[in-house]
Amino acid sequence: MTQEAEFANRLNALMSHQRVTQTELADRIGCTERVISQMLSRRCRPQKTTIMKLAEALAVTPQDLWPKLEVAEILDATYSFQQPDGELSQAEAEALCDTAPRNRAKLPARSLPTRTR
Repeated sequence: MTQEAEFANRLNALMSHQRVTQTELADRIGCTERVISQMLSRRCRPQKTTIMKLAEALAVTPQDLWPKLEVAEILDATYSFQQPDGELSQAEAEALCDTAPRNRAKLPARSLPTRTR
């Protein structure tokens, strides 16, 4: 199960348990009902700030909604950096560097042969 799917399932379960409607939750965190609907149907991935607001509105920890919250932080940093005016903060750069060794290629790179005529 993807993190987005797990998040949507957890959010839906918490909303059902607490009897909170999409409209009520949207009002609590300052967004539209459509945004809540898109998160529940897995059509958008919430940013860390949204996860934090949802957790506060539902009186749970952010990890109750998104267990691997550090992954959300990395995705947010990458998204921000890809924007036209994007600039990584020192903390964001360090977070990306910390994950870099785990993402390196397992096979050594080799040069392509030169073409002769």
